[in-house]
Amino acid sequence: RFVDRVVWDRLQKSSPVYNGDFIRTADLSEATVTFTGGGTVDLAESSLIQIRFEDSRARVDLTRGGVSVAARKDSSVALSSGDRLIDIGPGGVVSAAASGESLNLHVVEGSALLRVAGETQQAEAGDAFALTGEETLREPLVAVLSPRPNALFVTPENTALPVNFSWRAVNFTDDDYTQIEIAAERNFARILVSLADSTATSARLAPGAYFWRAYAANRNRAASGEIPSRLFSGKLTIIHAPAPRLVSPAQDYAYRYRVRKPAVRFQWTGQKEVSFYLLEAADNPDMNNPALQTRLGGTSLVYSDLGAGRWYWRVTPIFPEGFWGTAQASGVASFVIEQRGGMEAPRPQIPAEGASLNIGREREDAYFSWRHDEEAASYTIRISPRADLSDPLITQTVHDNFFIYRRQETTLQAGRYYWGVSQTDGEGNSSAVSPARAFLAIEGEVIQRTIFPPANYTVTDTLLRDIRFTWKSNLPFTRRFQISNNPQMNGFVVNEAVHGEMFQGRILPAGTYYWRISAEAGDASFDTPPKRFTVFPLFVAPVLEEPGPGEKAAIRAGTPVNFRWQAVEGAEYYQFRLYAEDARGSPLYENAFCRTASQTLEMDSYPDGGFFWTVQAFADEGPLHSRRTGLLAAGHFTKRQLRPVSLEYPPSGHEYPGLDALRRPGVLRWRLSDTPGNSRFVLSRNPNPLTGQAVMDIRNPDTTITLARLPEGTYYWTIRAETEDGFNISAERPFSFRVLPVPLLPEAAGRLPQDNELIDAARLRENRTITFTWQPVEGANGYIFSLFHEETEGQRRLLLRAGPGEAASYTLEDLRTLLVQGDFTWQVEAVSRAADGFMERRGTPGENRFRVDVPVPGAARAKDPGVLYGAGD
Repeated sequence: RFVDRVVWDRLQKSSPVYNGDFIRTADLSEATVTFTGGGTVDLAESSLIQIRFEDSRARVDLTRGGVSVAARKDSSVALSSGDRLIDIGPGGVVSAAASGESLNLHVVEGSALLRVAGETQQAEAGDAFALTGEETLREPLVAVLSPRPNALFVTPENTALPVNFSWRAVNFTDDDYTQIEIAAERNFARILVSLADSTATSARLAPGAYFWRAYAANRNRAASGEIPSRLFSGKLTIIHAPAPRLVSPAQDYAYRYRVRKPAVRFQWTGQKEVSFYLLEAADNPDMNNPALQTRLGGTSLVYSDLGAGRWYWRVTPIFPEGFWGTAQASGVASFVIEQRGGMEAPRPQIPAEGASLNIGREREDAYFSWRHDEEAASYTIRISPRADLSDPLITQTVHDNFFIYRRQETTLQAGRYYWGVSQTDGEGNSSAVSPARAFLAIEGEVIQRTIFPPANYTVTDTLLRDIRFTWKSNLPFTRRFQISNNPQMNGFVVNEAVHGEMFQGRILPAGTYYWRISAEAGDASFDTPPKRFTVFPLFVAPVLEEPGPGEKAAIRAGTPVNFRWQAVEGAEYYQFRLYAEDARGSPLYENAFCRTASQTLEMDSYPDGGFFWTVQAFADEGPLHSRRTGLLAAGHFTKRQLRPVSLEYPPSGHEYPGLDALRRPGVLRWRLSDTPGNSRFVLSRNPNPLTGQAVMDIRNPDTTITLARLPEGTYYWTIRAETEDGFNISAERPFSFRVLPVPLLPEAAGRLPQDNELIDAARLRENRTITFTWQPVEGANGYIFSLFHEETEGQRRLLLRAGPGEAASYTLEDLRTLLVQGDFTWQVEAVSRAADGFMERRGTPGENRFRVDVPVPGAARAKDPGVLYGAGD
């Protein structure tokens, strides 16, 4: 706002401000003021200042908000808030925040002189003050030395950059510590980095904008999470500024000149934050003693003072003084400047060799052009009916690199002409005439184009005779229809003169060809671009796979027959026909558009006998191919309606009680309508009974089969059968049944000796045997007795096993096995056996323990018997 107005204007980028202007920032906005004589003022959001010039120096009056004031190195700046005045020395930086009567002041760099209520105080970098009215508060403060409140960093890499924080603690007690927090939002809703208890630290931050605040925290109040009202804050921005990318001249690009040095255009990519660029060009890759060294505000420069040789160049971005970090220079690229001797002939461009030029009354202007040469002062064009350009009809000197043959000119008549051009430099030196180019002058636009077949067309060899090659042409010359087997049209398969606009009736072997129309005018020709077409043979006959040739097809009731053949590459559909063997003239079934390489057909209604079937591949005509047919594939087979074996009992999934399966084995029943030539019954534990080891395997079984004794488990059974004439009539799928486990007999009760009974020497003296007894078990007809010796570490050794016996007792008469000290276990298991001795049912073993305690006698000592035989020699 101007000092003499009451209406505020909105600031724009690079807006001028004047002496006495007020500057105000709103929420979430910032501003920077740069003095013309040097120095800057950075305004935080919601701030109000006034700019003045007093005593040849700048003065900033802060009403509210926050500012960072930086003085240039050769002058000072005054900062005031109310009746408080701060003189910032040359090169100094001061950060201040005002709210009502309060003022937080922080000297970031250099020195400042503080004047409050007539008193003067010198402050150095790192000093911080909290002023209320005219008083200086002694509360703890954190004076941040770096980074500056609105620091800008630049990094050439798009990675995290270490940002160093350093500060000075003011008025701290033993319980105070520094807390620095960094966030991506102004309200610090989400803290990204939190630093504490240090005098300097570093935080790695990716490119972007960040907000930081530093305040004095107290360990006694840390749990409350309270943020002091007096804190220092700032914003820092990290800018990713990659090295400039050199655009032109391209690497190894060559400039050529004869006398006048070429204008070299340097161009590179830029960054909007860059203050200027340093462009260097030298004759060495180390860029020593550069021939060109200049500062530019833009990203390009045209320079015309480099001579012949190889030159190297690079660009270095220079950022404003307030940026921290190092900018990365571009890589070094090189280009070449070559100096030529004499002038070269120009290079003609339009019209091209053999082109046509319309000289009719309704024509437009015709242009002749050639490549521009920097040193050419003029060009001379010659147009002649002769190839050596002698006796030219047109000789014209122009200063541009083109010549216009105007529509009103009538110099040229219909026919063949040649043109060439030479050039002359400013010193009068002329070049040779360029090689002559031929062109055809005709009245009207040239129409000569091929129409059908289009490029990349394919045609079956049998249909090629019917293909019409067509074109359109208005050239009044002899035309030839040409076919070659190479795109360069070197050598012709067909080369015939034609008078109309159609050619037909030629047969070619399979292969790839190219065709065109050529119009001959004297020793020149006008050729259409060659078009490629391919001649394909007939589709091969499909390979029939199922039913196989001569196969006997067993047709089961309700089961369709699947006819299958190998797909033919390129075929779009197939024609399938089925005939009776003795009536091939009329198909029983026909599918003229079978899109897959198979055909499913219900044949229950057809009688048994021989059949004949054919398949032929086809492809419909399309924009790039003709209709295509194939050779016929034929096969025959014999059909026999079959009724497979029917598995009847037990139904699949039936369960047999385990004991019944042992005592009363069940039966299996199956049925067959036809008389089998041979059959086989297989019972297995494998879900596919015909593989693996069988439990039962009977050749040509009866239709009722008695099972053997089967242990528990799941069993699968099937009948494999064939008719007398060899057709498979096996069961469609195997049946299964399950034999349930045989329940165990209960353990015998009333076992004696009782558990843990003691057998000592006195008992053995009374009875020299031990009898083990138990109560009979219902359902058992035998018992197995076992005796174990309990050895160390839980191991037991079997001493004897007897049975199965019918008695519910066992007498141990040979006690030699017990003449050791220790523990023994005896065990009895009830069992049930069939009459033939087959073990039908086992029982749950019952066991008792007993201890043997019999002292082992010492060695026997006999009396001296004396002399048992007569003494003597």
